[in-house]
Amino acid sequence: MSDSGKIKVSPVKMFILLILLIAAQPILGGCLKDSSVQLHSGTSHDVPNEKESTETSSTERKIFPVNPEKGEFNRAAGWVTNDTILYITEAADGSRLFTYQLSTGADKLIFKSEFPVVKAEVNSLRKQILIHSARSTHEAELTIIDYDGKILADQRIDSYELSFEWNKEEDGEVLVTAFNEDWSYKTYLLKINENSLSKLDLPQPFAVWKSSEEILFLNWDQDSPDLQAPLIEKNLSNQKQRELLSSVHHIDSSKKVIMAVSTNQENKEFAVYRFMTKDLETISSLKVFQLTTYSGWLTPYYDIMDSQGSFIYFRPVTSGEADLYGEEFTLSRFSFKEGKEVDLVTGLANEPLSCSVQGELCLYGHQFEKVIDLREKKIHSLVKSQEQLKGEK
Repeated sequence: MSDSGKIKVSPVKMFILLILLIAAQPILGGCLKDSSVQLHSGTSHDVPNEKESTETSSTERKIFPVNPEKGEFNRAAGWVTNDTILYITEAADGSRLFTYQLSTGADKLIFKSEFPVVKAEVNSLRKQILIHSARSTHEAELTIIDYDGKILADQRIDSYELSFEWNKEEDGEVLVTAFNEDWSYKTYLLKINENSLSKLDLPQPFAVWKSSEEILFLNWDQDSPDLQAPLIEKNLSNQKQRELLSSVHHIDSSKKVIMAVSTNQENKEFAVYRFMTKDLETISSLKVFQLTTYSGWLTPYYDIMDSQGSFIYFRPVTSGEADLYGEEFTLSRFSFKEGKEVDLVTGLANEPLSCSVQGELCLYGHQFEKVIDLREKKIHSLVKSQEQLKGEK
């Protein structure tokens, strides 16, 4: 891939610009995965509670669309159980966060804010919810609650935009990066049990957790931007760091695996997704057509399913430039345990994706306003249409 004749933009600045189109729909914008860093937080899912109900293959699944009585639907915000999601509404008096059971239509108000809620996210152990509210353009509030709405921690932070990453090993820690309007940043460690926010010294603004004390980041050279960067491991306790891989353009981690995406050296039309244990032993790898952006490589949306030992992702059907790509994507499931892949749904757009623990339902769309039933191969609207609402009056 050649970038001759095109303006070079650093991966970090490219990511920040995309965040402004994404994270805060009512006040700051929309969502796309950049080639260098992860916008979607790569939630990993543990084995579901045995008491959670599952559908039999002989019964058609019923999905009840959301009908917010007070306020306007803003976005869904992830999975609580196989059948229950979170969603956010906006009204003149602020934002509300609900749990919602798809199979019954039952909802429960668990949080109110007088300020717009930019984002809410469940942690990997499915016990806590992080809520990012915008008190003003340059001040954010981070609130951690449990599913009963009890506030576990609350911190205000000066920022123009925020990025955060749950610790997959420790239930009470979040890595937080706060950006100023000039793209300078500070990184913090939020400890929920102590309700404390301490500054960290990191050379890059975006990182993912490798273990309870180790993080991973791509060490981009801002003075000489490149399409790939070394993958670095840093221990937060002793500050020691080491290089793990020399050329990577996207990383993510779950509780059980590390995923590193790089360009195939023999044929740059392909990306290689490498899945590794936390001890950096390769489990399996996957070669996929890849698309270029003017600053690097596009990593389509995906979700890592720890409990299934698999990876659900949007696969391009050919290589090329992302802006000129006229084809649709195939939603596929790759078992990194077995090294096998199966196509799930064809002819879809590359939009944000978050799948349930058992991997049968996925929230889909820029506001997670749709639900993909992978068993039935159907896409349902999560929100009642105006026609449906008129018919109920």
